[in-house]
Amino acid sequence: MARARLTRAQLGEAARWLLRGRRASLIAWTLAGALALGVVVIAGAEEGYTAKRPRLLSGAAWLPSTKAGQLALLDGATAEVAAQVKVSSGGGDLDVVQQDSHAYVVNTSRGFVRRVNGATLAVTPALAGGDPGARPLPDAGKGLRVFAGPGVLYAVDTEHGVLVQTDPVTLARRGDLQPLAADAAPESTVLDDHGALWALDDRTGDLNILRAGHRVTRRGVKAPGPGRLVVAGGAPVLVDTAARTASLLDRDSGEPASAVPLELRDGDEVAISGSPHSARLYVVSRGVLTICELKSTNCGRAISLGRSGDGFGAAVENGGRLFVPNYVTGRVWIVDLATSKVVAQPEVLDPPTRFQLLTRDGVVFFNDPASERAGIIRLDGDVLKVPKYDPGNPDKGLTERPDDEGGLSPEHPTERPDDPESSPAPTPSSDVSVPPDSSPPPDSGGTPPSQPSTGGPKPLPSTGPSGPSTPPPPTTSPPPSTSPPPGPPTVSISLSQTTATTDEPVTLRATAPTGKPSPTGATWTFGDGKTGSGVLTSHAWTTPDTFQINVTATFPGGRTAVAAASVQITERPVLTVQTPLGGKVTGGGIDCAPTCTKAADPGETITLTAQPSTGFRVRGWGGACSGTAATCVVTMDAGKTVSVQFARDSLALIPLAPAAAWRTGVGPIPWSGTSAVNGGPDANPDGFALLRPAGSLLLEDRTDPEYLETHPQWVNNGWIEGDFTLPAPVVPGDRFRTTLGFMAVANPPSAGEADFVVLAVFPNGSVLELSRTHDRGDDGVMHPLDVDLSQAVGATKIRLRAEAGAKADQDWCSWVNPRIEG
Repeated sequence: MARARLTRAQLGEAARWLLRGRRASLIAWTLAGALALGVVVIAGAEEGYTAKRPRLLSGAAWLPSTKAGQLALLDGATAEVAAQVKVSSGGGDLDVVQQDSHAYVVNTSRGFVRRVNGATLAVTPALAGGDPGARPLPDAGKGLRVFAGPGVLYAVDTEHGVLVQTDPVTLARRGDLQPLAADAAPESTVLDDHGALWALDDRTGDLNILRAGHRVTRRGVKAPGPGRLVVAGGAPVLVDTAARTASLLDRDSGEPASAVPLELRDGDEVAISGSPHSARLYVVSRGVLTICELKSTNCGRAISLGRSGDGFGAAVENGGRLFVPNYVTGRVWIVDLATSKVVAQPEVLDPPTRFQLLTRDGVVFFNDPASERAGIIRLDGDVLKVPKYDPGNPDKGLTERPDDEGGLSPEHPTERPDDPESSPAPTPSSDVSVPPDSSPPPDSGGTPPSQPSTGGPKPLPSTGPSGPSTPPPPTTSPPPSTSPPPGPPTVSISLSQTTATTDEPVTLRATAPTGKPSPTGATWTFGDGKTGSGVLTSHAWTTPDTFQINVTATFPGGRTAVAAASVQITERPVLTVQTPLGGKVTGGGIDCAPTCTKAADPGETITLTAQPSTGFRVRGWGGACSGTAATCVVTMDAGKTVSVQFARDSLALIPLAPAAAWRTGVGPIPWSGTSAVNGGPDANPDGFALLRPAGSLLLEDRTDPEYLETHPQWVNNGWIEGDFTLPAPVVPGDRFRTTLGFMAVANPPSAGEADFVVLAVFPNGSVLELSRTHDRGDDGVMHPLDVDLSQAVGATKIRLRAEAGAKADQDWCSWVNPRIEG
């Protein structure tokens, strides 16, 4: 047997020659992968290296083109399109998940998934009933995501919060639908390097982990609110944008193993990605790239990406460098990780648009899904632009011819029998759609197909003794046609309402699409541990939460279909009314002060009336009500809180003085009445309190209004005080106002000197000093006083006190119009 060994140059030339034809490109792709290893062994070569489980690097990426409905396999070694496969009729949003050399195409506009075999370019076929691919999740659309790992494939609907595991080859569903999270944002679900799916529930802060078919939920991993999950070094990382932290999670338990603070601000546009090789996070925000070592205590490196902080996407790591896309400029910033410096800023798209940036086996690819533009970026910033298709003739150069829905035509079979990736077809189940028999009908003498079949050997004509037989002439009536078998049944859940309150019944119905058979029975799970049955049923939930509803519907013939929906249950609306002091609120079954609550029905209208106590008025409503009117109308579409404050009309204290409790150093003293001149009660050495009418004796500022005189006991450091009982306690907004000073004498000027003190007395007997003013009688000034009583809310008495100094001379302490006003 001949022996041969090729040099690298010879192998490279062979790969370039093979890539001249699209059909041969896969051979060159495999050859280029072997070149990446540095060796190719020719059959029969004795001098070649022994190949024990070689790992051939693909260096190629599947790139979607939504307008053309195609996938292009871009070879990173040669910068050429190695394959061009039609996967849809075009126009729908396409996403691609690549696992090894295979591609999973997700059409989020139409909710289907297809698989392209990387070895044979075979596409999973269009399904019965015209569906252009597998529909692993009912009613999935923009929220449809696929996560692929070694031997595992998950389909996730982030809009409806459900997931299902599927066969990686046939896309057949494995098991029932499972609830994912009540609020599962696309950026909060990831697949780690070990095939475990992690999903964060932003509404509750719970973390769901699916591993080998087993589900674990860790409650309250973070506070409710937005969060993200990324993978760094093969392990999940929880990014709490509200708490501004990033935590590396333990792969087994889900517990945060370490956390670092992030420099984030509210409202920032943030792009976050992880290193594929180490526990390192890349955060791009406000035009700054921050590199965080997750096993450290902080983010040590920050690199400016220019003056403009807008339009940056998530960084991609390759070859010791970071590639950061900017969708506004159409450029990619390349940062050297060793030196933390920007080494290049190549332009990849002009005009710019939002594009994809990804890396496969040491090659960085860029792709515009909306056009033919794509290419490769080298480590030094060199850009190789490679059109994925001819925009004037998108189907030119297709590796396989499409059918109307983007699958292969019947003459090109899908999964070949000798395909090592193909597994035996599963037994049809209730949730696997079986395509109809696509074999052509027997030849009836009509026009033969314009293209010869290449899907297998042609049948030979039968021969007799005289040679090939002549086909019989066509008959007047065509042979009976056989209708294709119906597609798999589908079911959806119709709810009387998607939000309800606790203990409020919700009606649920299992329905089929128009024109499809209706279900004959159904079993339900309501997400709260309860179950039900029947095509039409109802259920009421007793606790507030978002619950996952699952139904398994039975159809004629015993076939089944499943569907899922969610319902949000809230507490029955409660009206809370707060009335601090000064009155009460009535209406709608409410008659309370200071605080009361009332449960109400959603949509119920309640009219509230504020009723001030005597001497008060409505200051204003707060909470769900506003203004100063006496009434307020509240509509109970959710829980509401209403508050009202009452303002006091002016309360003069002089009329209350005769009933006040007066005391001096000798003990209680009586109210002295009214005195216009000296002599009588104003000569009592025990001290006195009396009313001076207007026009009687002058004050030190030479005015003569009505005023209250409080004379301390006639001793050095004497004092007098009076407790005024209020008709209603002090309320918020109350103030004590007066003008204070001394009574005047003609000659000499008044020699009085004292402290004027205002205090609050509470029902429990405690006393709070609110104000203290020192004054002399010879300054000729009466002093205005305005005291905020907010510290005295609830006090039932106001105490006025005068404290004389070391001398007991002429301490004629006077208060002009003491009052409380709101």
